[in-house]
Amino acid sequence: MKDRQDSIYKGFFSIVTPIVIQYLMSSMVGASDAFVLKLSVLGVAFIFTLDEFVKIPAVYIHYMKFRWVKNITRS
Repeated sequence: MKDRQDSIYKGFFSIVTPIVIQYLMSSMVGASDAFVLKLSVLGVAFIFTLDEFVKIPAVYIHYMKFRWVKNITRS
């Protein structure tokens, strides 16, 4: 039961994080900057790289919970 919960948690984390951060936030902000604010290509590229910095707290919290570690020495 514990393995199933861990695999569901890993799957949820690996699916939801990119969807929320990359597709919803970065795409909308990048598109609005490109078409509404008329930023240069370099400015829009900078906006798209900011999503990596936004993901750092979520990934760090996930890492520090150590739920991703699986004991491979005992089956």
